[in-house]
Amino acid sequence: MVKIYTKTGDKGTTRLVDGSCVEKFSPRVEAYGTVDEINSYLGVVRVGLQKTSELRSLDVVFEKIQNHLFNLGSLLACADAEIFKKLPPIEAAHVAMLENQIDALTADLPELKHFILPAGHEVAAHLHVARTLCR
Repeated sequence: MVKIYTKTGDKGTTRLVDGSCVEKFSPRVEAYGTVDEINSYLGVVRVGLQKTSELRSLDVVFEKIQNHLFNLGSLLACADAEIFKKLPPIEAAHVAMLENQIDALTADLPELKHFILPAGHEVAAHLHVARTLCR
């Protein structure tokens, strides 16, 4: 594992997974930074799930999602096509897993007839924050 600091100073650039250098304000850096932010926030969600017995089983689902987001961040942080091919892919099956989980979780909810305020259970409130980060 590489160190999280480089001792080269901040000249407004950063290195990607493949070693190439890009400006920190590039869309690529913004994209993988946002994925990292969502992934970190899902860690907060998981802490709440682990503390709530009736929600604990969802922790496994969110752990899978976090692993997929980690892989997505790696893909976004790689500009070299050859290295990109060696990274874990994001596939249609991953999207289908998310959609199936959404369908399963919403099946028991009453039909929404209006927008709801982000509140309620602590985990639900944290999920609202995660939702806004990934929009």
